[in-house]
Amino acid sequence: MGKVILTCFAGRRRYLEILYKYIDRLKLDEVHIWDYTREESDTAWLRENTVYQIMTPQDKSTWKDYYMYYTTDKYQPDDIIIKCDDDIVFIDVDQFDTFVENRRKDTKSLLAFAGIINNRVCGLNQAEQQIIPFSEENINLVYFSVQMCKLLHDYFVHNCDTVCAKAKMNGGPTLIVPSRKTNMININFIAILGKDLWAFQECWDKDEDKLSLEIPLERRLCNYIDTSFTVSHMAFTGQRTSGYDETADLANYKILAENRA
Repeated sequence: MGKVILTCFAGRRRYLEILYKYIDRLKLDEVHIWDYTREESDTAWLRENTVYQIMTPQDKSTWKDYYMYYTTDKYQPDDIIIKCDDDIVFIDVDQFDTFVENRRKDTKSLLAFAGIINNRVCGLNQAEQQIIPFSEENINLVYFSVQMCKLLHDYFVHNCDTVCAKAKMNGGPTLIVPSRKTNMININFIAILGKDLWAFQECWDKDEDKLSLEIPLERRLCNYIDTSFTVSHMAFTGQRTSGYDETADLANYKILAENRA
């Protein structure tokens, strides 16, 4: 049985303090925290509070060092490498093993996406499967809508158990056939098999577009979203620039993490 390795682009202390509570509870063989910090205070906190392996890129202005590190010759074909954004503020720990099992079963798809709260394409699947009570029209606004961002987070933190129960019951792997109509899927929480790490060497300059759309189109591969496993993503740049104030939602996610620790 191959290893399960979680990797994270770190990071902002305010998110990592929450994320670490969940990572601590996952069954993982390795955790790689990549130091892409931008603030000296975050760097100091990361070095003082991280028990996991800290990876140091030579150039923080690009993701190239990260993507060039994970190669097929370094890992076994059935190893699972997970890429997790630092602002993942909830992980359904109870369903993580199912996510891993489903990833091992599907050896043909390039990427496995979690069912990500606050992610447009994942949200469309969650809405269709009645995991979250929002319309396609509303979900399609998510990239730049402060209101939609707040609605999603407020609903989720107050209905977390219900959402996760519905995800477990109604969700599961849904193939995403590559198409220009599908559009790019944000890679906030993904899993790739060791045998497919060649794709990392081809994507570093434009990772989300290439991994979620261009490479699957070129190679005739599919990705899939596993909506049975739920994680929550804090905010997109477009939401932040539109004026999203995360203070209240982040406080709620801290309480949620503490209650589940």
